[in-house]
Amino acid sequence: MPYILEVQKIDIYGNPELNGKNEHIGYMNYIFQTKQQAANYYDKYNTHMRKLNEHKNWRSDCDPITHLQYVVREHGGEYLKIISFDKEYNIDHITAFIQEMIILTNDNKDKIGKGGLMTGFKQWFDQSQCSRKAPKSEELYEAMSKKFGSPNTKDGKWHGIKFIEQEIEEDN
Repeated sequence: MPYILEVQKIDIYGNPELNGKNEHIGYMNYIFQTKQQAANYYDKYNTHMRKLNEHKNWRSDCDPITHLQYVVREHGGEYLKIISFDKEYNIDHITAFIQEMIILTNDNKDKIGKGGLMTGFKQWFDQSQCSRKAPKSEELYEAMSKKFGSPNTKDGKWHGIKFIEQEIEEDN
């Protein structure tokens, strides 16, 4: 049975909605053959922390900086979206954002500007990538232009596309 690392945010502020539970963030984009391999991988990249299985429960302590905890889980087909500690295994998060959050509509009334795009990307990135450093806006704009063509020269927006999720605020 393969294993994965679940990423949880520890509720250090006593959020009543979480009722004392940790917030599930996602699963790291890396599959391990054994629990011990997952623990060894975590330990290799988090030398400032106690070993992941130090307490014999296959979970890390809460990182005092990021407030994240990692838990070894059996892999049951979960969507693995959190970038790995090792860059060799990182997913392309700009491509993932475009695939997950933007839809082609071919209606010129639907449009996304650079400001709204960056706001939406930052919201998505903060939720899915935790404390990792976000790529530069130029990289995002370049990927958008490759996928949807250059922005309109009159208003600087990509026309005929929109965000899939309505919670993202678009600039006018």
